[in-house]
Amino acid sequence: MVSELAPVGEAAAEEIARKIWDDRANFIYEEEQPTSSLQRALALPSSKGPVLLLDHGDNCMSGGTCDTMHVLKKALEMGATSILAGPIADPQAVAFMAAAGIGEKVSLSIGNRWDSDYAPLQLDGIVRSLGDGNYTISAPTYTGMSCSMGKTGVFETKEATILVSEKPHEPWDLGIFSTNGLNPSDFRFILLKSRMYCRPVFEAITQATIECASPGVTSSNLSNFLFNKLGKQTYPIENFEWLASVWTND
Repeated sequence: MVSELAPVGEAAAEEIARKIWDDRANFIYEEEQPTSSLQRALALPSSKGPVLLLDHGDNCMSGGTCDTMHVLKKALEMGATSILAGPIADPQAVAFMAAAGIGEKVSLSIGNRWDSDYAPLQLDGIVRSLGDGNYTISAPTYTGMSCSMGKTGVFETKEATILVSEKPHEPWDLGIFSTNGLNPSDFRFILLKSRMYCRPVFEAITQATIECASPGVTSSNLSNFLFNKLGKQTYPIENFEWLASVWTND
């Protein structure tokens, strides 16, 4: 706040701060339980195109590991089929598929490599394809940019087709799938590790977008994390009454 008269500037700053503070609850994103969000997805008609499922707890562009398997695991448990998921960042799984070879039936451990509290997801299926993971973005954002996911492998089960990559990668473009011989429009559900950047492209080919929570490092559920170095009272981790008139920057 800039003012020629300090008292006027201070009063205006306090008024703005108070309005923000009074509206603080509306700045908090309340996660929906994954069972509930997936129930809504399953209830949508398959005749109207794919449903976009966004695993925002493992959002690539916010620093997600892109390997949490909670949403996919829950979807499979709830009976979802015709799922296209990925990219899942798991170089070990890519190397395993490459060693097995295209067309081979394997039992594959996928994801959950970074969080020792959860085991990788174990699935039986076939190695559908292997690739170099390179593509060029044709989407409205970053158009023309050359991208690499590292080496890739496509793993196919009866219920799901999973794109696995060596590196975490934001799904900016349909190219992440088309370069691996996949057409997202052929599936009922498209599960991505994203929250926003995928939308200009993938919302154009889907009937609905449903955000799905997982306990990844980009979760909006702050109770998932341990905070050791907080200074002042911090909302919403702590609920308290803040008095703008006595607030200072110390």
